[in-house]
Amino acid sequence: TARAAFRRRIKHVLDYRGAHTGRAWNDLGPVLFAWEIQNRPEWRAAMAWTEDMASYVKMLSPGARVMAGGVDLVTFGPLFDELLAITPSVDLWGYHPDPKEPLDAATDLIARRVAAHKKEWLLLEVGGPRGDLDRLRHCYEQSIAVAARHGVPWLVSSLGRDRHEGSTD
Repeated sequence: TARAAFRRRIKHVLDYRGAHTGRAWNDLGPVLFAWEIQNRPEWRAAMAWTEDMASYVKMLSPGARVMAGGVDLVTFGPLFDELLAITPSVDLWGYHPDPKEPLDAATDLIARRVAAHKKEWLLLEVGGPRGDLDRLRHCYEQSIAVAARHGVPWLVSSLGRDRHEGSTD
């Protein structure tokens, strides 16, 4: 039931016609970088889900690039290798840094693993506690260095202070 509902949602989004253009998202071609089928999926619990949904997007939109966002903890065992092996329809992997693993080691590992499968990756939603600006600055500096070293895009959720100093985005 969950898979059928998710497929209906994907189809709805791909078929949606914008009021300003009358064209479907599916027809926009190179305007879209990639479809992110899930953000921060619990891929360890349902590894086949990612491929199922990615292949469905490609069935409806054969030229689409598909991204699975939110991969983290890649240094914890062989699971990420298994996931890459069973997800040929995923073109891009988004890596969310996690304080449980060293950023340099994790990004070196993900870079090697996705390259072995002829895939790409991005560094996603790097952020930190806004109340500790020195720690936040260090986090950004590390992320910029890692992204530059690997030649990958770095997508942040936000920068600087806002009204919610306790937030970590």
